[in-house]
Amino acid sequence: MSRKRVCWLALASTIALTPLARAEPAPAAEALFQAGRDAAREGRYAEACAKFSESQRLEPALGTRLNLALCEEELGHLAEAWALFRALSLALPRDDERMALVESHARALAARVPTLVLRARAPLPAGARVEVAGLSVTPSAFGVAIPLNPSRLTLRVFAPGFETRVYELVLTEGQRAELVVEPGVKQREPAPRASRRARSVTSPPALPPSNQALRSSGMISLGVAGSALLGSLLAGYVALRNQHTVGEECDASGACSEAGLSAARSGKRFASLATASFALSVAFAAGGTTLLLVANARPTPSASSGPGATSPQLAASFQGSWP
Repeated sequence: MSRKRVCWLALASTIALTPLARAEPAPAAEALFQAGRDAAREGRYAEACAKFSESQRLEPALGTRLNLALCEEELGHLAEAWALFRALSLALPRDDERMALVESHARALAARVPTLVLRARAPLPAGARVEVAGLSVTPSAFGVAIPLNPSRLTLRVFAPGFETRVYELVLTEGQRAELVVEPGVKQREPAPRASRRARSVTSPPALPPSNQALRSSGMISLGVAGSALLGSLLAGYVALRNQHTVGEECDASGACSEAGLSAARSGKRFASLATASFALSVAFAAGGTTLLLVANARPTPSASSGPGATSPQLAASFQGSWP
């Protein structure tokens, strides 16, 4: 067993012998507390912290908070552990025998916890914020030393109307870092929208779909109709076969064998499928036929049609009446 583990067990034993600030702890909270102590003894600190945290949520207690602080320190979460020890030093009575332990850990962690001071290169726009290590910091917190855990950090500066700027830095134990931030480049404003009158003058009229597109859509619809009809015929054939099996496996009183019952259930499903497929084929056949009729009825625009072109019908009438 490592020396660090032995020290932690000694501290946990001291805490366990100290009366807690509750006479009859809630069963669930007490069970979680004991499970957290067992996990901490075996070096499973992540599990122990989770157990202590849930026990504290169910029933807050100074002893549970102290065990959680020790556990967070073991995991290297120095900022969280320091904050817990600081809070305990204010909550414990001055004559509590745990006070010496709490204050010594708080002093040691104060020297180990890295801090970060944010400053702005220029006044930030309204609504700007900096996100770092799960925190959302506004400019009102700039200039204050923020305690953080030793780690590689990614900072993002958000400001309305500006692109996001990203900073990367590494914090080590005891480091006192400063970072000057600014938003990204200003976003381009969208072009002003044209007035409705201007759009009505400059926008070309919408053209109807071409005959070729209508014919293609009609042929696709007829193809889908054919596939649905084929599916309907196949499903109907299977339903008839199941009906024949039912006739062989069931007597006049309605009693059926297992094969007969299975065929009856399958026959109902395939009969419903055949009916639905047939209805689908009729719908697509009607739609495809309509599209083909419309495409064939519409005249194809002439390549020379334009503002000064003469329509074929008008030209034919002039030629027929010419002497």
